[in-house]
Amino acid sequence: MTHAITSRFRCLLIALTALLLTVGSLATATPASAHDELVSTDPESGSTVETMPEELVLTFSGILSTEDGATELAVTDADGASLADGDPEVIETTVTQPLAGEATGPITVQWKVVSSDGHPISGEFSFDVAAPDPTPTPTPTASSPTAAPTATETPTATPSASPETPAEASSTVPWIVGGIVALAVIAAVVYLVASRRRTPPSTPGSNSSAPDSDQPSER
Repeated sequence: MTHAITSRFRCLLIALTALLLTVGSLATATPASAHDELVSTDPESGSTVETMPEELVLTFSGILSTEDGATELAVTDADGASLADGDPEVIETTVTQPLAGEATGPITVQWKVVSSDGHPISGEFSFDVAAPDPTPTPTPTASSPTAAPTATETPTATPSASPETPAEASSTVPWIVGGIVALAVIAAVVYLVASRRRTPPSTPGSNSSAPDSDQPSER
């Protein structure tokens, strides 16, 4: 009876010892395997933004190493073109990567950092940049026909009688003189014809003078 109890107690003690050793090993291993990890990103992983951001910000759970080459970021668009502008800046738990260029569609970010315990960690995430809305093309509207401008008659100036030039006056002088001479000749002819009609014709044998009444007649 006593031997059976002792055996059971011994088995129980061995089991408790093994359990304690297992718990102790797990408690010792947990701090060693607890590396820093990525906590958040801006833009967020899987999100869609309206425009291409000017920079990326990655936040980790612990302080990161600032040694040269410890932090690396690759930011590419859908065609694989790089959008990173210079080297990333590490300040304690955050990594800031400036960006340059314009892109739409999925943007892929691959990162690698060295955690505070000296263990390198890496990962990848992506976000989308929305395509800009197409500019609406204005539809032509039917415009009312415009009336054709009517031709306005320009009043023409009536030519005024210009004064005769000396050459024109000299050319008309002979005609005026000729007209006056012709009128004088016609008047002379008319006068002569009229004078002949008023003078009576002389009879033959008649004395040209009447007898003088003062002379005594012959007896």
